[in-house]
Amino acid sequence: MGNAKELVGKQAPDFSLPSSDGTEFKLSEHLGKTSIAIFFFPAQDTPVCDAEACSFEKAYPDVGKVDSPLLVVGVSYTSPSSLQSWKEKKKINYPILSDEGQKVANGTFKLGSSFFGLLKDRATFFIDKKGVVRGVLDGGLAHVQAEKHVSFIKDWVKKAEAEA
Repeated sequence: MGNAKELVGKQAPDFSLPSSDGTEFKLSEHLGKTSIAIFFFPAQDTPVCDAEACSFEKAYPDVGKVDSPLLVVGVSYTSPSSLQSWKEKKKINYPILSDEGQKVANGTFKLGSSFFGLLKDRATFFIDKKGVVRGVLDGGLAHVQAEKHVSFIKDWVKKAEAEA
């Protein structure tokens, strides 16, 4: 397992990844505009990953609209084409990115693997409007508890709004 928590309190690292719709997503184009939740998930069409992605959609139905207080971004380790059909099937309105080689997950965001190296890491990052990583949820039981990732983001959104 990496050490993603080293990023807390620091400027979010920029990255660029292909989106499921074929466009390129660049984090720096969104920093400073709104708070951002980035969640890394191993694969689509699995019970925990599907629950996590759909829970974010349900919790933040206005995500993707211009005045949304939060941008949710999902990052998976599978191909953009397989992610697009899954995204359409699940009716997900926020960007889903492909990190097939896990360069962004393992390098940029310092993730690794969980459960003795048997599972690819699942993690969620909250980035505030200033572009600073404020919190990270990764490791342990969070790997199999999809709802914890949404609750984690909800708590950070409330904190950020209270500070504004």
